[in-house]
Amino acid sequence: FGMNANMPSFAPLDCNDELETADCTTTALSSIVTPSNVDEVVVPCGVCVYVDYTDGSTVTFANGLNIQGKLYFPPNASLELYTSHVFVMGVLKMDAPDGNSIVKF
Repeated sequence: FGMNANMPSFAPLDCNDELETADCTTTALSSIVTPSNVDEVVVPCGVCVYVDYTDGSTVTFANGLNIQGKLYFPPNASLELYTSHVFVMGVLKMDAPDGNSIVKF
């Protein structure tokens, strides 16, 4: 299998160079969601956002989720997430849920 000349090439985003050492406790997913959710939800490049829904909430991103930075699901995350699409251009990290926590896409 060779590379197809018509296929785009992909590489890590330069703005994520420090992502492995980024603090994943300061920016909550709920803080970057607009009240009306009319736009695509974007996890900014170079930023680690943690999922702070822990009560089994149903969360809908009707216009999609675009992970340019890092989206982290800690063990206590518990939610049902509905979205039209998920683009991962950065990092999606999910720890195994603890106790009664459930994560559904």
